[in-house]
Amino acid sequence: MDHSDSEHLFIRVDADSRIGIGHLMRCLALAQAWKDAGGKAIFITACQNDGLLQRLRTEEFEIQPIIKPYPDNKDWDHTRAILAAHPMAWVVIDGYHFDQAYQKQVKEAGHRFLVIDDTAHLKHYYADIVLNQNLHAEKLRYSCEPHTSLLLGTRYVLLRREFLAWSDWKRDIPEVAKKVLVTLGGGDPDNYTLKVINALQDLDVPGVEAIVVAGASNPNVDVLEAAAEQSSVSIRLERNPRNMPELMAWADMAVSAGGSTAWELLFLGLPSLLLALADNQYILAKEIANRKAGQALGHIENTSTRSLCQAVAGLAKDSNLRAQISENARQIVDGKGAQRVINSIKEPIDKNLMANAKQGLTVFFLGAKQAGCIGLLTLIAAGCKIVGTIAYDSFLKELATELHIPTYLSLKQPSSTEAISQSDLLVSVHGREIVPDSLLKLPRFGGINVHPCLYRYKGANPVERLLQDACPLASVGVHLMTNKVDEGEVLAEEFVDVTGKQTVEEVYNALYPFYGIALLKALRTLII
Repeated sequence: MDHSDSEHLFIRVDADSRIGIGHLMRCLALAQAWKDAGGKAIFITACQNDGLLQRLRTEEFEIQPIIKPYPDNKDWDHTRAILAAHPMAWVVIDGYHFDQAYQKQVKEAGHRFLVIDDTAHLKHYYADIVLNQNLHAEKLRYSCEPHTSLLLGTRYVLLRREFLAWSDWKRDIPEVAKKVLVTLGGGDPDNYTLKVINALQDLDVPGVEAIVVAGASNPNVDVLEAAAEQSSVSIRLERNPRNMPELMAWADMAVSAGGSTAWELLFLGLPSLLLALADNQYILAKEIANRKAGQALGHIENTSTRSLCQAVAGLAKDSNLRAQISENARQIVDGKGAQRVINSIKEPIDKNLMANAKQGLTVFFLGAKQAGCIGLLTLIAAGCKIVGTIAYDSFLKELATELHIPTYLSLKQPSSTEAISQSDLLVSVHGREIVPDSLLKLPRFGGINVHPCLYRYKGANPVERLLQDACPLASVGVHLMTNKVDEGEVLAEEFVDVTGKQTVEEVYNALYPFYGIALLKALRTLII
């Protein structure tokens, strides 16, 4: 099938035993989504691994080889020649060695391009779109072009097609975890996998068995095969497997590097011990641990075999902890990230819409209590014009009156319907009425709802239920409103550790500072 230039996606990415294969594999996920949307993806790569290249060919992706990768000047000379024949195509760049100067060359050649980043380590980003799928992404500060769009956070996690087929799968949590998956990335040149195998030898868990994954660029397969054969624990070595979702579904727990595999573990809710083989992996593992969605063991070179064995045993024997980790993990990655990125590429921002948004959204507001007051003040501080509010208690009613905002008794009033029809967005923060579809269709952006502990406790009394379960992780979430209570797409969610909080009031006092943050992030996501 012939494709126009605008349907071409050129992906400049590399992979080897040192940099690993994570960059290439997440680009593969993006390429799959692009192809599924009717486009053609072409990989420009210095990767020389036969297994990886065959994977790309099997999926019918074109490969343009790079002999000497950047910073060698021949890299850009060759890449520029390829791109010159497709001036309207989009370009994707993924790799820490592609610096500010490389980006500038792509921009000066007139190409639209997306950079996949993890650390905001460059002084300036020239890209049209910067994608950072990490949990800490929104904490980073990017210097970029005035027109650059930032796609930040786990809403944009890139998962390969084979994982998406498991979106509705449910994990069982056994009393004792006896099936252990070990996966330390596509390279592992220092053979830290052997360290994990050695740690399993002293594991005091009867009947334990392990699958050890050696990635496509792993140079130590012979050593690992020998270790598996001599092991006192049943170990099966898998070389560059194509069935990672099945292996993760088989396992009761995992010992993994804190790289791109971590997103796959989260998606499948596999309780995991995360080891850092690089600084960026340390950051990701720590963020996952902060969300109670995994356990971070630190840098692997600083982790002893004994402490690693103890960590495996501790998680294997604690079914309640594994159940909590699994549930929290499934809330972080929803599998729709690649499609959201494709939409951002294919559907340019409506400039008129953005201009209107900058002039201030018109908002109809529903709310109550202190959270409602915080939400209303946040919207006003963001430049929104409040065309009306339904105040469900005296706190919000007094505030609205003080601010000269029209107030209504309920959604059933014809006058409130008229006000809603004149708004861009309906916002509910602890509102007490279910908004019917007929009203949600009136504002051009529909409606959003701010709800505490959305990731786990939808519906009434979420904080009370959190305390009953002794759950230490609370949140403030914002989702699109639908005809089902608390079931729309989550636009933003801020997580808060409430360990030690014993009353509803104490939990809400910990959450209140995050209502405004979550609401502002949701507005940005919704409009941009």
